[in-house]
Parts: sequence; structure tokens; C-alpha cells
Amino acid sequence: MESDGEILEEPQRFEDKGLAVRLIYVKERYKYRVEYSPLLKNGEIEGNWGVFGGSVGYTCSEYNTEEEARQFYNKLEEIPADEILDHFAVGEKQ
Repeated sequence: MESDGEILEEPQRFEDKGLAVRLIYVKERYKYRVEYSPLLKNGEIEGNWGVFGGSVGYTCSEYNTEEEARQFYNKLEEIPADEILDHFAVGEKQ
């Protein structure tokens, strides 16, 4: 999924998680998004950007305010790769 939003934070690489993360504002939706793209073996960013979560039983990394989006964006460095989706779990999955 390629976004047409305004990039607020350029991609930050998380080599240990195998992904890059950026923060954007999607004017058409009035939403702030934390998006990720996989890192290729050669270290380049794949370029297919998408939100975290969003499938059945999960919320996604799309927020109403920049502050909420930045809180998650800044917290990503501390979240282990295998726990990122747990952050978005709803109901019994939490």
C-alpha cells in the first residue's frame, strides 16, 4: 500500500526488526499514520508502506492526532519485533 500523505518523519531503520518506519499525515482522511516497510537483505527499504495491525481483532497504526501517532512512533524502538502486533490487539488478544 503506497500512501500519498505528507511525510512528517523520514524513514527510520530498525535493522533488528527488519523494517523501516515513517510518520505521515493523510490530508484526505485527516489522519496521522505510522507506516512500515520491510528492509531488503541488501539494507534497502522495500518501499511498500502499510500500517501496523488492522486485520480482524486488531486496531491499526492510524491516529486522529499527531501526538498519538508520535507516541507510538517514538515507542517503536523499545518494542520487541515479536510484540509489535500485540500492541494493537483488542479484546482477549491483549
